[in-house]
Amino acid sequence: MGDNQTVRFGDVRMEVLVDGAGPTVVLLPSLGRDSLDFDPVAHDLAAAGFRVLRPQPRGIGASTGPMDGLDLHDLARDVAEVLERLDAAPAVVAGHAFGHYVARVLAADRPDLVRGVAVLAAGARRFPGSLTARVAR
Repeated sequence: MGDNQTVRFGDVRMEVLVDGAGPTVVLLPSLGRDSLDFDPVAHDLAAAGFRVLRPQPRGIGASTGPMDGLDLHDLARDVAEVLERLDAAPAVVAGHAFGHYVARVLAADRPDLVRGVAVLAAGARRFPGSLTARVAR
């Protein structure tokens, strides 16, 4: 579909799938998922006039880097480096499930890089018992 680029910093290598041209939208997959999950969405956004960046998380595709002791700030920094090195900021950052945590931490840590955050399929870690009972009915 698009173009793959590589962003390197320190001992981290990020594979980034790039589609389209225009204002930037970053799509972040859920935990352990590949950015290829977003192929149909990336295609539609690119056709609508957006530049779509899909950084592969560490350990997925050609992305590599230390995995021990990672926290959300480390994962947000990966995305920040991609945005800076590809001259793609400010961007709307959309995170699916676990990816929404990364998107929100990126916005908190580096608001200069983020135009907006879209939370996709996010859920709370704990649900009130009354809510669970209503959903079950």
